[in-house]
Amino acid sequence: MHLRNRKYPFVVALTLMLFAASFLIPVHAPSAAPLSKADQVVQVAKSLLGKPYKAGATGPSAFDNWAFTKEVFSRVGILLNDSVAAQAKQGILIPKGVSPKPGDLVFFGYGPSRVIHVGIYMGNNQLIDAYKYSGKVAVHDATGIYKKYYLGAKRVIQEENPSSDSRAQMAARVVEDAKKYLGVDYKLGADYDKDGSYKFDCSSFTQKVFADVGIKLPRTATQQRNATRLLSSGETLQIGDLVFFDTDLSGGMNHVGIYIGNQEFIHASTANGGKVQISGLDRPYWKKVYLYATRVF
Repeated sequence: MHLRNRKYPFVVALTLMLFAASFLIPVHAPSAAPLSKADQVVQVAKSLLGKPYKAGATGPSAFDNWAFTKEVFSRVGILLNDSVAAQAKQGILIPKGVSPKPGDLVFFGYGPSRVIHVGIYMGNNQLIDAYKYSGKVAVHDATGIYKKYYLGAKRVIQEENPSSDSRAQMAARVVEDAKKYLGVDYKLGADYDKDGSYKFDCSSFTQKVFADVGIKLPRTATQQRNATRLLSSGETLQIGDLVFFDTDLSGGMNHVGIYIGNQEFIHASTANGGKVQISGLDRPYWKKVYLYATRVF
């Protein structure tokens, strides 16, 4: 006996309809990750390519050199100052020997008191700027005349997701390198292998340690302070920060060391017979003569 299912044709039809409809449901591609602030800066800068250069012009149809960088950063919510020299005073200094990152400001001129040109670093050794000799906003290789007159870079973009791992790795390298010089003799003015003495004073020690890990610092303690970012009183010391002192309480800074964590710093000092040594910031003497700290990286 054959049982007839009167609902069967309906079930088949419904199944076919659902199967066909499945092909009509749109499949959405995953949304792109939001651009970082640095990528936004580069993107905005590129959107202004070809705009004319004009001295004194502040946009939007033409730009002076400094006005171009100001316009770009204003569009991503960052306010820059109204001249090249004033912009050079903003942000965190990128020490020479450390490559700038896309979105960094790069400065050119004849020295710290004669900063005359600014551009935006794009990566791959290229920058974008409003340049009077090209007559427009254009991309240039950071070679030739740019390399000759390059003064340094400033970072005005705060990292949205800073890599704590990469900073920790660099900090560990600094401490490891600094400790290998423990016990090396102190001598005022000594420059270790540069003068063949294989001795240090305080700032040649810090300079050497950072050079060993690929960061170029200037020679004197004052220059090192000026080349790095001064920490505010509320900021916590991090490993690798420079710490500065007035060791004779004369009212001026005259000593520098490297913070290595746990309230300790390593330095080349006349104390304890004159050598590279580790001291405690919480010790009464060092606590009394401590002035401030700066951040190198």
